[in-house]
Amino acid sequence: MMCVLPMSAVTMVFSHQVGEPSHGAVEVLIQHVALQVPDRAEFRQKASLSILGLMRKLPDDVFRRVIFWFCRWAHSEKLAHRQFSIEVRTKFQKYFHVTHP
Repeated sequence: MMCVLPMSAVTMVFSHQVGEPSHGAVEVLIQHVALQVPDRAEFRQKASLSILGLMRKLPDDVFRRVIFWFCRWAHSEKLAHRQFSIEVRTKFQKYFHVTHP
């Protein structure tokens, strides 16, 4: 079963006012998509862009938790998980113009 979140689903998630009670659910959704993405470049690319689209609307505290989760996940034993984590973090840096000190 493929689990790639299309951009239309991202738009649907945030087309309504997303309140504080749903932030945790969006965080879990991001983790679920990351864990279930097939190990193929085109699926990883689409999933990482969808995840970044979801992260754009998160408040700072939830945003940081997701980033820390990806940082911890980068040390997973599974190569595919490490690879996807690095891909998301790389796109995150480009997308949000983050620089290291």
